Amino acid sequence: ILDRLKPEVIVSKGKLVLRSYAPDGVEVVKAALKQAVDSGAEVKYFGGGAYAISCTAGNYKEAEAALSKASEKAISYIQSKHGTGEFSEAEA
Repeated sequence: ILDRLKPEVIVSKGKLVLRSYAPDGVEVVKAALKQAVDSGAEVKYFGGGAYAISCTAGNYKEAEAALSKASEKAISYIQSKHGTGEFSEAEA
């Protein structure tokens, strides 16, 4: 019976908005998103500079921590390159 039971997987989601008006702004945004992906997040494009970001983990606390860490890395990177970034959690 234990072979048929699957461990519960928690997915935490949010919305990440990144903007850069630098001449190489596309490369800056790509690098910021790579920071988030390297932290274990999955990123999808919404449109207009908005991205869906999600993390999976075994429990809610770990998923939220991973999501927060990934979004903070992306935002801090883009702010260091004189861009703007904001993160908001998805409503359940």
